[in-house]
Amino acid sequence: MSLPDNVREELRQKLWKEAEHIGWFSLSPTVKSKQYEVWTRDPNIGGVISRYISVGDVRVYLKDTLLKDFAQHRLADDAMPYRVLGIPVKTDVVKTYVKPHGRRLRDGRIICWAERARGRPHC
Repeated sequence: MSLPDNVREELRQKLWKEAEHIGWFSLSPTVKSKQYEVWTRDPNIGGVISRYISVGDVRVYLKDTLLKDFAQHRLADDAMPYRVLGIPVKTDVVKTYVKPHGRRLRDGRIICWAERARGRPHC
């Protein structure tokens, strides 16, 4: 059984906000692992999830379902690359790329960015 859409989305938003707040991208794998355990034991996160799936699967669900797209979503934001390259935000985009993230602009330029060590965007 899976979580109802509204419950899953509410938890995803809560976790993404918290991950942003604690600097998820700068945390070591060990610290991230400890944070997964904190969330798993939290009655408002892991407790809610365990109503729908087995307690043993909560941590995996947190990692593989709720936080899986956090990094991709964050890196998809083109504000920082545009700012670094001096490209106006309202520039016409012809095509969007995901791995690595990028944009082909109407004027023919292609810009791309990817994740570097510790999850920080790199232009």
